Amino acid sequence: MASSDMETSVAGEASVLRHTHLPLPRQFEGTSELWPRWRARFQRYRLCSGLSDKPNSGQVGTLLYTMGDVADDILAVIKLDETSCTFDEVMAALDGYFNSRKNTIFARAKFNRRVQQPGESVDAFIQDLHRLADECSYSTLKNELIRDRIVVGVRDDDLSKVLQAKQDLDLGEAIRLSRQAEARTESQNLLRPKVDLIQKSGGRRPQNQRPSQPRPQPPQTAVPGKKCGYCGRTPVHKKEACPARTATCHNCNKKGHYSSVCRSSKVREVQVQDEPFLGSVHHVGAVDTCWTAVIYVNGRPSTFKLDTGAAVSVVGESSAAGKELQPCDKVLKGPGDTPLHVLGLFHAQLQYKEREIQEPLYVIKGQQHSLLSGSACSRLGLVARLHSLTPGKADFKSEFPGLFKGLGRLKDSYAIKLRPDAQPVSIYTARKIAHPLMGKVKAEIDHMLADGVISPVEEPTDWCSGIVVVPKADNSSVRICVDLTALNKAVLREVHPLKSVDEDLARLAGSTIFTKLDARSGFWQMPLDPQSRLLTTFLTPFGRFCMNTLPFGISSAPEIFQRRMSEILHDIEGVICHMDDILVHAPTQTLHDVRVRAVLQRLQEAGLTLNEKCEFSRTSIRFLGHIIDDQGVHADPAKLEAVINFPAPANITELQRFLGMINQLAKFTPELATQTEPLRQLLKRDSLWSWGHQQEESFQKIKKNLTSTPILAHYCMGRSSIIAADASNAGLGAVLLQIQPDGSRRPVSYISRSLTPAEKNYAVIEKEALAATWASERFSEYILGCSYKIETDHKPLVPLLTTKELHKIPPRIQRFRLRLMRFNPEVVHVSGKQQVTADALSRAPIGEPSDADIALVDDAAVMAQNTVDFLPASPHKLQDIRAQQQADPELIEIFNFCQRGWPAFMPQNPLLQQYWVNQRHFTIVDEILLFDDRIVIPTNMRMEMLNKLHESHLGITKCRALAQTSVWWPNISAQIEDMVRKCTVCAKLRPTTKEPLLPSSFPEHPWSRVAMDLFDLHGKTYLLLVDYHSRWPEIRLLDHLTSAAIIVRLKSIFATHGIPEVVMSDNGPQFASAEFQKFTREFGFTHTTSSPRYPQANGEAERAVQTVKNLLRKATDPYVALLMYRATPLQNGLAPSELLMGRRLKTKLPFVQRAQPQKPDFPLLIQKEFRYRENQRQNYNLRHAVREAPELQHGDPVFVKDLRRPGSVIKKYHNPRSYIVHTEQGTIRRNRTHLVATPTPDQSPPVRSVPNAPDSSSALLCTTMMI
Repeated sequence: MASSDMETSVAGEASVLRHTHLPLPRQFEGTSELWPRWRARFQRYRLCSGLSDKPNSGQVGTLLYTMGDVADDILAVIKLDETSCTFDEVMAALDGYFNSRKNTIFARAKFNRRVQQPGESVDAFIQDLHRLADECSYSTLKNELIRDRIVVGVRDDDLSKVLQAKQDLDLGEAIRLSRQAEARTESQNLLRPKVDLIQKSGGRRPQNQRPSQPRPQPPQTAVPGKKCGYCGRTPVHKKEACPARTATCHNCNKKGHYSSVCRSSKVREVQVQDEPFLGSVHHVGAVDTCWTAVIYVNGRPSTFKLDTGAAVSVVGESSAAGKELQPCDKVLKGPGDTPLHVLGLFHAQLQYKEREIQEPLYVIKGQQHSLLSGSACSRLGLVARLHSLTPGKADFKSEFPGLFKGLGRLKDSYAIKLRPDAQPVSIYTARKIAHPLMGKVKAEIDHMLADGVISPVEEPTDWCSGIVVVPKADNSSVRICVDLTALNKAVLREVHPLKSVDEDLARLAGSTIFTKLDARSGFWQMPLDPQSRLLTTFLTPFGRFCMNTLPFGISSAPEIFQRRMSEILHDIEGVICHMDDILVHAPTQTLHDVRVRAVLQRLQEAGLTLNEKCEFSRTSIRFLGHIIDDQGVHADPAKLEAVINFPAPANITELQRFLGMINQLAKFTPELATQTEPLRQLLKRDSLWSWGHQQEESFQKIKKNLTSTPILAHYCMGRSSIIAADASNAGLGAVLLQIQPDGSRRPVSYISRSLTPAEKNYAVIEKEALAATWASERFSEYILGCSYKIETDHKPLVPLLTTKELHKIPPRIQRFRLRLMRFNPEVVHVSGKQQVTADALSRAPIGEPSDADIALVDDAAVMAQNTVDFLPASPHKLQDIRAQQQADPELIEIFNFCQRGWPAFMPQNPLLQQYWVNQRHFTIVDEILLFDDRIVIPTNMRMEMLNKLHESHLGITKCRALAQTSVWWPNISAQIEDMVRKCTVCAKLRPTTKEPLLPSSFPEHPWSRVAMDLFDLHGKTYLLLVDYHSRWPEIRLLDHLTSAAIIVRLKSIFATHGIPEVVMSDNGPQFASAEFQKFTREFGFTHTTSSPRYPQANGEAERAVQTVKNLLRKATDPYVALLMYRATPLQNGLAPSELLMGRRLKTKLPFVQRAQPQKPDFPLLIQKEFRYRENQRQNYNLRHAVREAPELQHGDPVFVKDLRRPGSVIKKYHNPRSYIVHTEQGTIRRNRTHLVATPTPDQSPPVRSVPNAPDSSSALLCTTMMI
């Protein structure tokens, strides 16, 4: 609005008000229920005052002025310019605004719940029923329903019965009778007033605290000056004579005493006496931030719970660290007169804003929260007596019931973007799930399908991930987590700019009422687009499924969700959105309610649902690491408590640790160097340990510096954040750091806590993982939705929390990794020198584990215990393994390493080296040492486990896979391989492994080496000779299968081509006879034979036989077929005739005869043949996955497979892979493929045969190994 327009509007409004004598209607309270009545009242005022005759600007101005601040907020929401609209247009816009928020179902629910309140008159009750009915759209049923509501809602039970008994009761009659009954009651009270009519206290008891029972001390005899504990009168009298013996207390509704002496009502009515009463000293539940305040105790901030019923102020032991306590001469009592253990008291200066007081603080052993007495609350101005009630708070959950039910679904979907060079990763086998969990996994999948979170996948997908099943704490159901480790490496992160915390907090100025909203399973409410869904495909034993919504484990989820929430709420005033946390703030309750309704309406339209834990209409709230109230923004004492309450060092070691932390931060303030001088005096060699006043003063000043600027920095959203987390045997410590513009790292918040008894039994690596997870969750309001670093000095932890597949890490760490999935950390290793602050905090923890911390421990404990429960072992066998582990000297060392820390360098002992390199895999659960989820087998049980692994005589790979489901020890893989290879049973039945191909060499000259063989065709027997050089075949028909007939045919062939140098054949009797051996000597050629029963050794002849038989089967004229084959070029480009005779043969095909025959280029030919044979060898070896069999030596025991009998090697034959073997039936020659090496009796490991019925104590091996 232009300034001139505004001035005109204001002037017109002022003119109207000056000339109006009627008082303005009361200011509008801003709710849609009150709008119709207020609207009608204003219209009457407009008519009676003559306002309707004034200009539009005056009417609109008067309307908006009368409505109050809420009018400006509404106009901003509906985007209406008051200067350009008429009165009717503004009124119509307001009608539309309030009618759009009118909820008939909610209005009827309020009407049907309306009953007459204590002290409320009948007329007021009926008038409110009419008002509520106007909002319900009851039409003609309105009067009947108001009548019914009067009948059931009046407080007078007798009146209700009378009304119910009346026939044809109408609304007028019901009102008349109700007024008469009320008048009679008032008259009766005037005539006969009741005694001790005191309303019962409406205060809540602390949890786990039994209500105080009325316990008056019944004196037996009258004692002058004493009061009766039942009626309060003097002197004390016997109970039988007490007038209160038949009375009913109006406070606790019990008989036997008056309400004036009832002790049930005195939780908040505390008298200062010698035995002060503390109304809720032992209440250990969560502190309600509405009744807490940050009080400075001697200049240090501390959170106090305001307890106006407490007679004294109390603190816990940690708040009194380093204080000199004075003895307490009073007895302090808690609820039910329970005496409290008072350690002493000290006087302190308490400051709240501008007020300061002196107050004694009593130190109570075991006290969790500091309590501020009623007197101190009053003197500090924290409480005041009010004589009027503030307007009631809106019931937003009833107004928007759908927002708090079920899982919502945002309207816009999200597409996951991948890097251009992303390589898909897919698994083809579902990960193992324990059988007892199968039913629960199926039920959870069905539940997720019903909720629309996942869908089945039937089409092929490039990406497919595994799942990890996490049992819930009650063990009644499970969580299914998709392991998206591989996909996250390919996901492109989308950076969404966030406002700085200082900018957001600056917008809170002037606000006094706050609401914090929390989205229910936020990521699951954002749908994925169809293509992105397939990227999240995961494999289960029940099939493949994909996520329909944004999964928690995807790395880009936080930025995407933050961006979407910002888009939904960006234009609503008074709203700060940080991930799934939404803060709504306003200076008044009315404006606050308007803004909250606008936010809830916008979220409802977007399809988002909220958690039940939302906090509405608070005057103080915790947000972004600050406490926010009507006085402004305060630092959260919790983030400084770890340093403020850091205990004073008790020895030189603790002092050195504290000074190490100081040295890391000293560069930010030069004063620290001088302030530490009194402490450094104690480190000198000639100094005795003496912690005096000077050291204590220096220690307190240093801690004050650590928790204030310039050391402590304000959190800034745009800067890089680092969490340095560490664990010790005593506790956990962490510090949140941010990189400053000058490159320095400055702390933002410190935290520490002690370990639970269960956590103290964790392995060192598990404690470090716990520290990283706990710190991330404690700092979640700073880091959620942002990238940050986790620094750890435990290097083996880095891959377990980042790149290692989920199912391959120890169970507790697996659960911690799953808890970190909603964050976006980069885990890095740093040296211990850079962790001195976190290390010092972890060794001096000041806080006990919170409920959230205990929940984290329980979560990990369930995961770990289920791992043990589902191990394939009987309880008896587990107990046996547990005992053997604790007696094994080797494993005793590993137990110590796990609990106390592993050595920095590899041990010299070879037995321990295998453990050292795998140190990140070890954990202790239920006193059993595990390797991930496998049992570490003690030394004296390993041979038994080997026998069980190979009990079914599975192969090496299967036995290793079986071991990976249950057991581990060093070198188990090699020992399994050795056992299987030496197993006699497996050796006899082991299938033949193909050996590498041995191609025949290519002779340099034709007809120097030939191969011969016999074959049958069409009932006739033929002799075939083939030249290794030219592949020229010669075929002769045999009349008889004798050596003589073969010799005759060979002579005729030799007469044509000459006598070869070498002739290769098989071991047929015709070739092994003395007659044939004589022939070889006479003609002067060498006769070699292939291994018996191994025709592949004479491969050239076998291949030629196949070629010739195919020719002769198909040919009508066999001679023409042979002619054409001999004249056809081979793969080297030359025909057999050219290679053998140096010329081309004339065939039926026309060709040009060369004038001069062309001789082959033999060097080139040999090169081509070598390449051809080498390619054949490589292709064969690759296609058949060949493996060279070990060479056998003299005396090696073997099993002859074709004869199925044992033997021993005599010697190696001169042919490749051929051996002479001695058997019981004589000496034989066999190829290596027929011989299986068997272990000697001293090498063969003892393998137990498979029993008919497994023994109950050691039974094992079905589909999985049962130990």
